Amino acid sequence: MNIPKVLVYTSTDGLRQNSIPTAISVLVSEGVRWGVEFDFTEDKALSNDNHLRQYDALMFISVSALDEQGERAFHRYIQSGGNFVGVHASTCALYNSSVYNATIGAQFEWHPVIKNATFLRSNTNHPATANIRHCQYP
Repeated sequence: MNIPKVLVYTSTDGLRQNSIPTAISVLVSEGVRWGVEFDFTEDKALSNDNHLRQYDALMFISVSALDEQGERAFHRYIQSGGNFVGVHASTCALYNSSVYNATIGAQFEWHPVIKNATFLRSNTNHPATANIRHCQYP
């Protein structure tokens, strides 16, 4: 059985999102159930062709730091058909990279003031909403 292997990158410069440890914890605890093997790193030196080649996908969680070597390796990985998942503030990375911006589809500009919100699940039959519960934020 071929288990998908995903490299999760969480390196940041400056602001570090408080949600990163929670995201890592969920991926670690649910990976086996989902049938996915996750590796985690903040080591920029691992962003090279030889290392990335072993992964079925790259996942950036709130990433704001990638050096030039990593950026070039990311470009080659994507251009060779690699898969990518950007989570939360991943639009804060590589502002000057046309390949990254085309891949992610947007750039982070500003964060609005956090407001209270109530989420109500209106469709209980669709798989995308099946596990969502009523919640209030924050």
